[in-house]
Amino acid sequence: MSKSLPPRRSRASYTMDFKLELVEKSYQPGVCVAQLAREHGINDNLLFTWRQRYSHLLPDEIQRTIDKPAPVLPVVVSDMPLSSRSEPHYESGIPTRHDTMVCEVTVRGASLRMYGDLSPAILKTLIRELRGGRSCSRSLLTPASGWSPV
Repeated sequence: MSKSLPPRRSRASYTMDFKLELVEKSYQPGVCVAQLAREHGINDNLLFTWRQRYSHLLPDEIQRTIDKPAPVLPVVVSDMPLSSRSEPHYESGIPTRHDTMVCEVTVRGASLRMYGDLSPAILKTLIRELRGGRSCSRSLLTPASGWSPV
């Protein structure tokens, strides 16, 4: 008893006209290449491959837009007065008050700053996790309201 295998699916083949039409459309201003590919039932990576392979076959006016370098904006560098603060100031969008508790932890150059009513249990958990095998270069608990860490 021999079993016959199901027929093997063949790869889809596309005409050169179809490929060039999509490549040309993909270079139109405001066109999303991935969306264009999906609208025509092909994988977006395939369309990107076609763009690389066939862009030299496009009309001259489209090729000029492809080869056109991106515009460069002028940059002016000027001296800025240094702040009197010793540490950098980052706008976080979080309103800070003098009576708000602040906890800042810096690990391997990354900083985590927490504001608000932080319970001793939360801070103990944070410290325990940091001590649990992770190397902590600096741990700073700064209660702005006079609270002392446990």
